[in-house]
Amino acid sequence: MIGDRWGLSPDKICWVFNAIIKPIMTYACVTWAPRLLDNKSLMTRLDRAGNLTLLMASGARRTSSQEVLHTLFSFLPASLELEKTSLLQALRLKSLEHWPNLQVDHTVRKSLEPCCYIIDRILNKIFTNYNCHTNDLTKPTNISQKNYTLEINGNDMVPLDPINYIITTYTDGSKHSDDSTGYGVAIFIDKETRMTENYTMKQHHTVFQCEAHALLRASILLNDILSSPSLSEHRVIIYSDSQALIKALSNPYSISKTIIDLHNSLNDTASTHLITIEWVPGHKDHYGNELADKLANIRAVVPNPTLSTNQPNIPHTFFKNKVHKYTNDKKNKRWNNSNISKNTKELVSAIVNRNLQGQHLFKLGFDVLKPLTRLITGHNNLNHFQNKIDFTTAPYCSFCEDDVHETAMHLICDCEYFARTRMEKFGEDPITIDQLMRLTSLTKKKDLTVLLDFIGDYEL
Repeated sequence: MIGDRWGLSPDKICWVFNAIIKPIMTYACVTWAPRLLDNKSLMTRLDRAGNLTLLMASGARRTSSQEVLHTLFSFLPASLELEKTSLLQALRLKSLEHWPNLQVDHTVRKSLEPCCYIIDRILNKIFTNYNCHTNDLTKPTNISQKNYTLEINGNDMVPLDPINYIITTYTDGSKHSDDSTGYGVAIFIDKETRMTENYTMKQHHTVFQCEAHALLRASILLNDILSSPSLSEHRVIIYSDSQALIKALSNPYSISKTIIDLHNSLNDTASTHLITIEWVPGHKDHYGNELADKLANIRAVVPNPTLSTNQPNIPHTFFKNKVHKYTNDKKNKRWNNSNISKNTKELVSAIVNRNLQGQHLFKLGFDVLKPLTRLITGHNNLNHFQNKIDFTTAPYCSFCEDDVHETAMHLICDCEYFARTRMEKFGEDPITIDQLMRLTSLTKKKDLTVLLDFIGDYEL
């Protein structure tokens, strides 16, 4: 499948593992994996499949620490991948009401506990303050019967001004980098009369949910406004700058409680009046859209004393992100507790802190990735490692007279022989690992190949 000069490229090997091997390993794992999580011998055997993939793709030596490779390439061990997939499958089954609601029997031996008990215990640990049943994900529901119409025109469309027998409405949602959220609604009954509403939403709501809730509130407000006899002949045009929201409403089925509730509200309002929901380009100086955007941003920055009522459920992505964080924290705990050499751990930690790690390293190609991985892991042809496997080899540096072990970081950071090259490449001598990673992130390539450029043709 792969050799030094032939076979699949590293990114293709990674693709084969993710697309073919991993789905086979995790198939229906929610029904069997939780019982195996405490069985270290079986988990070790499962970990070998992922470890073999990393060894084949990176060209690392078999003696390389798996914790180093998992951290360097942002890979989860197979045991944690099974746990993560089991939890995600359980969350989906719970939201679709397919999860068994069993009472915990404390008389059952722990080794004989059903898998659902084990998963519930883990989920309750992760979501201490949240109820998984408040998930926005639900069963596929038919929303094909629509009393309202949906339109997405070109970027050059111009919204109508409020004229006789037409009520124009603008909605918008906002989510800032600090996760503060809000929505705004502006309703123009005529050129002189308007109604506005803006409220704060919760931090876990997505910008899509803010947009949807703004449209829901507009529908509820319009339902009250249109009950007036003087407006019985009026039609309504609602403008939204979210194409994703309009496309979600145009689908015949939905698995989001937010969209289903919005659809039902629009259908109720449109049962007596003609309602059109039309996309408007955002930030094009359209007065109504800019007003709704301003209202939403105000409430994202300056929260209301009270939140809006009937807010959307917690998005499914929130639960997924919590599970991802839980498994990544367990991986990081393994890394922090691993018995790795100080230099290697310091180098890999510096790489992670500068966001230079990840599976994008596989795109460098095998010729580049192999020596780079061996340089980082410390398992290479330099004297320090060769002394560990062959005591006849002295561990000291071949280039300088000091009795310093010959490691890749010694050659790059402080070996006197490379002092001139170090000044030419980095402008500093000697150089620390943290300085090295900072300078690496500022290079044109913004990757770790600068380390190989420094070492040159030295065989690792």
